[in-house]
Amino acid sequence: MSTFGSELDGFGLFGTSIYNPRELTNNCVFVTIAYLLGMNADQLAAKIEHEREHEANKGVSLEELYQMLEYHGITGSGYVMRLTVQRIHGCFDGSANVCGIAYQRPNGTAHCATVRQIARDKLHPHGLQFVCYQKSTDGLDVTEDSQQSRNTMLFKLTQNGFVYFGRRAGLQRLGTMTQSMYE
Repeated sequence: MSTFGSELDGFGLFGTSIYNPRELTNNCVFVTIAYLLGMNADQLAAKIEHEREHEANKGVSLEELYQMLEYHGITGSGYVMRLTVQRIHGCFDGSANVCGIAYQRPNGTAHCATVRQIARDKLHPHGLQFVCYQKSTDGLDVTEDSQQSRNTMLFKLTQNGFVYFGRRAGLQRLGTMTQSMYE
């Protein structure tokens, strides 16, 4: 690819996401946290020195990633609680306008995306929009997918690192996507 083409690709003009430059399919945790940190998934993997797990494209549990981040001093504290809609709204307390969220689908697969508050409408009855940045720099709305699932962890980036809410132990591997999400 030419230098000009590489520059355009960096802006996501070829249908890829700048947050997921190699278009891996089982790296939703890396992509979501990278988005929150303002970098791409490759940069995050290099920063926390876990390129192998990222490149293996097998998915990673939030517990595994939390341990990686904690080892490198990037995390904060956690709170165990049931993730209700009210508690998700409570995450937006002025220190963050977008958070990361992990959820488990009825079929047992799991996914990690971002969540932000928006005006309530027919597609977003709770005033929450869930967005995945794996396939598109602008993000894909996965609110419907998340509404049919069980939220397992919510996390946000603050000046002191990450704060997470919800279950930490026992999370399934995240990143196994259903093909129908993108068809």
